[in-house]
Amino acid sequence: MASPIEYVCADARLFVMQCEQAFDLICVDLFMDDLIPDQFLEADFLLGIRELLAPGGLVMYNCLAANDMDTKATSSFFNQTFKTVFPKGIYLDVHKNWMLLNRPIN
Repeated sequence: MASPIEYVCADARLFVMQCEQAFDLICVDLFMDDLIPDQFLEADFLLGIRELLAPGGLVMYNCLAANDMDTKATSSFFNQTFKTVFPKGIYLDVHKNWMLLNRPIN
């Protein structure tokens, strides 16, 4: 039986801007060492992701929260950028990370 999961390994920004498929789940885990490159912290990137979501789809966006500085930066991104694109967004505080979600999970 074929797996219903499709993994995509590509330049994330180009993929998001060029893809015409819809996805039920989009996981974003983009780090260069311990930093997320600025281009992936912009509303335009999140808007592109939102356009790729199938109805009822879920975005899981991983951010660091390993120390106070990480947590402050992640909180700022969540409140000032992520929530503008995904107003019902929430986060889960998981060991040294925040998992940002576009909506509450049931």
